[in-house]
Amino acid sequence: MAKERLHYIDIFKGICLILVVIHHAPLAYMGHFAQQGSVLWYINNFAIAFFMPAFFVATGYCTNFNQRFKVYLLKNIKTIMLPCYCLYYLNRYINNLNTWFFEDASWLTLSHWLAPGIRTFVEEGGFYWFLSALFIAKLLMYLLLNIKSKLYQTIGAVSFMLVGTYLYQYNILPNNFFYQHAFILVSFMFFGRILKEHEMKINSIAKRISVPFVLFVLFLPLIGIDIPTVTRTITVKLFTLPLFVVLSLGGSIIVWYLSRLISKSNWLEYIGKGSLVEYCFNYATLCFIANIYKETLKMVEGDLFITDSMACLIIASVTIMILPAFYWVLDHKYIKVIIGKF
Repeated sequence: MAKERLHYIDIFKGICLILVVIHHAPLAYMGHFAQQGSVLWYINNFAIAFFMPAFFVATGYCTNFNQRFKVYLLKNIKTIMLPCYCLYYLNRYINNLNTWFFEDASWLTLSHWLAPGIRTFVEEGGFYWFLSALFIAKLLMYLLLNIKSKLYQTIGAVSFMLVGTYLYQYNILPNNFFYQHAFILVSFMFFGRILKEHEMKINSIAKRISVPFVLFVLFLPLIGIDIPTVTRTITVKLFTLPLFVVLSLGGSIIVWYLSRLISKSNWLEYIGKGSLVEYCFNYATLCFIANIYKETLKMVEGDLFITDSMACLIIASVTIMILPAFYWVLDHKYIKVIIGKF
């Protein structure tokens, strides 16, 4: 008997995916992130405070860790690492089309249209940092939950975070397959388990912290304090780790509460359901839409008085509408193996 999906979890992931797209839009359109003081800068500061750790919170909440390790390992290879390889292969075609239509295609060779080999996959650490870190974090989480004492589980999760931050900050060892990211983020997966046990308390917590959280996130950059983040590049340092944890958990709790308030939204749920696929295609699609937008502007006579922030939001909106189509196409018989569904 299939378990019923919890609507608000897909909504939660859908909101986080939208924030990822908005975060990447300025980079795709302008070649850099949003300028300080712009509307997009304020939106981005809110998003980067928590959106990647939030995915790990949702994973910790949803994952069934009560399985034999061999079964658990194979399942995660199928549902995370296989899509990590296959979706990158497909993503290359969008990147190549960008080059073909909008840049110099003379350097493109047959090898650019073929799949990267396993050796390249290993050397580049699985291509997508998020999926590689997620895979390793889920293995670490499995090990943590095999410790009988919750106190020792908590100590282990915090220790992983400290070690991962230390290793990345001082560049002590190569970050193969983004294991240092996984060390830092496994604690949020652990929090997802705690959230599952004490979910009814989240309403009162979210109501109390919502306004202070937003004001705090807006205020920090204005006084020259950068918001510590874990994306492909980690900006968290040992001394900013407490701030990172507070902001990441605070933002996750607020959006979790918001998702429960929304309760049901077919559109957000579908985005959330296919968030892994949409994450993998989001940046290449943003670049493609940004190039189309720029070419369209060249054909329009006169100034349209559209700011860069507005242009980025338009590009992000179009991309968000397109991304679910990738999931819809791949979630069909015979080819859904690509996204780890059997």
